[in-house]
Amino acid sequence: MTFNSILLIIILTILSIILFYLVLFLLKEYKRSFLIKRFEDFSLQSKDKETPFFDNLYISFWKLIKKINKYLEKSVFIKNYSKRFEKYIKYDNNEFKTGYDYISIKFIISLIFGLLYIITSLLKNNFNLSLLIIILFLSFFILDIYYSFEYKRRIKKIENDLLSAIIIMNNAFKSGMNIIQAVDIVIMELDGPIKDEFKKISMDIQYGLSLEIVFERFYNRVKLDSVKYITSSLSLINKTGGNIVKIFSAIEKNFYDKKKLTDELNSLTASSIFMFRLLVFMPIILFILLLTLNKEYFIPLIATNLGRIVMLAIILLYIIYIFIIKRIMKVDV
Repeated sequence: MTFNSILLIIILTILSIILFYLVLFLLKEYKRSFLIKRFEDFSLQSKDKETPFFDNLYISFWKLIKKINKYLEKSVFIKNYSKRFEKYIKYDNNEFKTGYDYISIKFIISLIFGLLYIITSLLKNNFNLSLLIIILFLSFFILDIYYSFEYKRRIKKIENDLLSAIIIMNNAFKSGMNIIQAVDIVIMELDGPIKDEFKKISMDIQYGLSLEIVFERFYNRVKLDSVKYITSSLSLINKTGGNIVKIFSAIEKNFYDKKKLTDELNSLTASSIFMFRLLVFMPIILFILLLTLNKEYFIPLIATNLGRIVMLAIILLYIIYIFIIKRIMKVDV
């Protein structure tokens, strides 16, 4: 018996076990719904309180995640790896509570993509172990790519709304309010990621942490220079003393001037950024166009050793070009 035959037997066994548990789950849900319908006429409970099938499926999914987490928590490596995902956890999110939840879902996504490939390849009779490993590896990091973009968008939104939060806090201080009241007004007035962050700030203050430490923790979560400036200012107040209204007025003016300068720079460099993006995507568009018109056009670059060297040099020059142009166009305010 060959290695591929043994591997196919193992894979089919795993698929059979998964299918068996899926059938058991569906039968259990059917039995539960049958009993509910049978006794609902004799029950005082409202029909509106009946848990729908997909809600039960959702609850079962998170129970599975928690079971996987129990095994993942035993590994020191995964414990350190899970800390990378804690920055994605929102304050009022009812789903993700720890970084282990993300890793468990990453494993499930990888398993689903792997099973889909195995089923497809078995039907077509062209199973490839190397391709399966590549699919498992790439699908494992799909969630990383998605949440990386979401995190950057979240930080950008926080940076844009931070000036509004500082203005609200400064006006609250001028009205004679304390720091907790000022933070609560920000939570009531603003929405989005900045609201989640100020909820965390409010909780830290209620725990008795100093204002300097609270905003330092805020900076460690978002890594924004604006928040670092606030932290430095509050640290100066703590060490030398000072009027918090004057300090926040100075912070507000600094943020307003910075935002005004940033908007002017964006308007001046808009055409340059457009040209940069056009030049970045133009080679890719031309490559796809030529490949569509003539599929044999790039064969010399793939079939020969010299062609592969040229292709590698082109890709390296393309990456270096993007890196240099981005560094030239980057302007720190």
